[in-house]
Amino acid sequence: YVMVYSFVPESARYLALHGRYEEAAGVANSIGDTLGFRGPPLTVEELHQHYAASALGAATPSRGHHLVFRHAVNERKGFRDMTRDALDNIRSLYVPELRQRTIALQFMWFTLSF
Repeated sequence: YVMVYSFVPESARYLALHGRYEEAAGVANSIGDTLGFRGPPLTVEELHQHYAASALGAATPSRGHHLVFRHAVNERKGFRDMTRDALDNIRSLYVPELRQRTIALQFMWFTLSF
């Protein structure tokens, strides 16, 4: 437990949901650097805008730097809409930039599960 706690950063989402935007941006950008993300770094303003909107129950912003997960807080959707959104999110894991990592992680998860 101590080793994991020492090396694994706090979740950027958790930090942002708790108003710790500067720490969240630092963690997210650190993870992005480690994974080789070449886009612009995440800013505190972007996190504040995104999570302030979520806290108010509004739809989350539809523009992101890399992947866009479309969902809204407290929005009622039909089964077809939810299924379409879920499939779109799954497809986004297989874009050329992420395909190799996604398959490798799925393989590791599968072999460690059984």
